Amino acid sequence: MNWCFKQNKQVIVEVKAMRLWKKRLTNEKGSASIEFLGMVPLLLLLFVMLWQFLVVGYALIVTHSAVNEGAKVFAVTEDPGQASAKASDVISKVGSSIRTGSFTVNNSGDPDFTAVMQTEVELVFLPADMRKGLPAIPIKQEATSRVIQ
Repeated sequence: MNWCFKQNKQVIVEVKAMRLWKKRLTNEKGSASIEFLGMVPLLLLLFVMLWQFLVVGYALIVTHSAVNEGAKVFAVTEDPGQASAKASDVISKVGSSIRTGSFTVNNSGDPDFTAVMQTEVELVFLPADMRKGLPAIPIKQEATSRVIQ
């Protein structure tokens, strides 16, 4: 009888221990914190990509503004050097992520001309030493106008 009682007591203790472990394993307390920590890297990557898209959009606007300013100067002076200097001046005032490319004017002698500005945008979320081998994003904007006589 004593042996049976000890064995039943041991089974009861094992069942209680199993119930305790089952309760701990099914407890979801703190799971929201773990899920949040798992999503943080993905959210950071999403914000970095969004920031890069905004920088490229800003570079498009600035490049278009620069080619317009260069075209205005060429329309008045008919000097491609002054027009290129003005376009480069506009680009140089916005920051280092936009690299000034080339400014050309296609004029075939008639009053109409086309000004073309090419720039490059670097990947802003990478440090400068990591960007060295990566290509920049090219941007090309055109403006068509007429020489004022």
